[in-house]
Amino acid sequence: MQARIHHVNVPAHDVRLVARFYSEVLGLTEVAMPVKEGLATPEQQQIAWFDPGNGLTGLHVVLPQADFAKQFNMFLNPITHGHVAYTVDDIEAAKRKLDERGVYYADLRNYLKSDLYQIYTTDPEGNVVEINQELR
Repeated sequence: MQARIHHVNVPAHDVRLVARFYSEVLGLTEVAMPVKEGLATPEQQQIAWFDPGNGLTGLHVVLPQADFAKQFNMFLNPITHGHVAYTVDDIEAAKRKLDERGVYYADLRNYLKSDLYQIYTTDPEGNVVEINQELR
């Protein structure tokens, strides 16, 4: 199983200010990202997505939400301090590796997007890590 970086999540209290920095200074293109029906829109959530040039939304600028973990029944909050997301071809293999090592993870399945299966865990230093698989 080879993981590839899917996106980096950057917390920002002024999402539009930080989004302008990435757009105007680094030349990244902000893109729309549809979320599942019934969830708040990106504008309501105060999120900006950027395409790093490979068709993925490689940078997420997100307003930290203290109750995010509680809202989705998670043991950790992936947006308060940011996280790196890795995509894999076989999410079940990734879950088995975590299980074999006794590493706890939050299995959110496709809570945000219908075509993306997501789990969250922490590395040994407590950094939040998302592991996901594109569903086809």
